[in-house]
Amino acid sequence: MSCYAAGPAEPGAYLHSAQRTGHVAPGRQAGRDQLDGLDGAQSFSSLYWITRVLTDAPASGPVIVAFGDSVTRGDGTTVDGEQRYPDHLQARLLAAGLRDAVVLNAGLGANRLLLPRLGPAMTDRFARDVLGVAEATHVIIMGGLNDLGLPALLGGTRPTAGEVIDGLFGLARRAAERGVEPVLCTMTPFLASRYDFFLADGNEDVRQAVNHAIMTQHDWPVADFAAALADQDDSGRIAAAYDSGDGVHPSDAGARALAAAIDPAIFLRGRRVPSE
Repeated sequence: MSCYAAGPAEPGAYLHSAQRTGHVAPGRQAGRDQLDGLDGAQSFSSLYWITRVLTDAPASGPVIVAFGDSVTRGDGTTVDGEQRYPDHLQARLLAAGLRDAVVLNAGLGANRLLLPRLGPAMTDRFARDVLGVAEATHVIIMGGLNDLGLPALLGGTRPTAGEVIDGLFGLARRAAERGVEPVLCTMTPFLASRYDFFLADGNEDVRQAVNHAIMTQHDWPVADFAAALADQDDSGRIAAAYDSGDGVHPSDAGARALAAAIDPAIFLRGRRVPSE
């Protein structure tokens, strides 16, 4: 995909950590197969204009929105390798016979569930990024890690476990009311983090309380992302085999493990229509 700007242009959107390399070069280069290596060409890994690509063909199978933060976005996976967990989930569903399934990545790095900073809060952008997808049948919801970590970095008060639970369950209810089946995911381990702000006193207690609430509710399907990545000797730490190197974001193998934690049978069920 290429485009041409006749003059200086401000970003129309901004998505950092897109895990995909783009290039910009002076002059009219639209339509060229490759810009890398051209005089004056520069590379970047963020998206400045594109937020969504629409197609004319209607969906014929489940349309699954993966909604979350940088773990969903794919930070830590191989750039240009299509190794994010939604990529692995797409391949897993195809292998399971769901050949018309579509997985959309609506992850946003550093995104918080309850408060804005880098982009609107998950609770605020849910209407646009999930309910605004007309053909969405399912949404996979994971969030709250940045709500625990960022207050130690940016200031403010860390939310309670109850506030995070209410936020996540509120998103699930909003989806179900619109006929979109939610899948709740447990919060992944962070005690091996090289980012000190995740290690503030009490954060792990909140994570454990939120995960317990998710695992013990019976309204919606669950994917236990925490268990999928956890070190067998310390459930608060990501296993070395799944660690991208920062103790928080999964590697390619970790992203594959997250996709494997999601039961494909969830997406075989028909779309639920909200009652009158």
